[in-house]
Amino acid sequence: MRLTDKILEECRKWDTDKWVHIVLIMPMAWMVSTCCHVAFHSPRPLDGLAGVAAAIVAALVKEIYDKRTTGLFDAEDLAADFIGIALFYVIYAV
Repeated sequence: MRLTDKILEECRKWDTDKWVHIVLIMPMAWMVSTCCHVAFHSPRPLDGLAGVAAAIVAALVKEIYDKRTTGLFDAEDLAADFIGIALFYVIYAV
């Protein structure tokens, strides 16, 4: 079995919540990156890193908040956020 087939098989097991994490983290990172580009006129890869940093902080804060309020820290949610962040950076900066 090829690696891409294994990844797709694993992704099929995810519920809607994981896909929401992937899809919603990307525009947040894009907004931060665009604001940095407009404000500082820095190159796209550097703007992209600002968006990545902000998205990582947001993802971690959200999971810490969940842990404190519901007692549930979901590592799969965090993994889905990181997948969305990686997709954002590939699309935005490369």
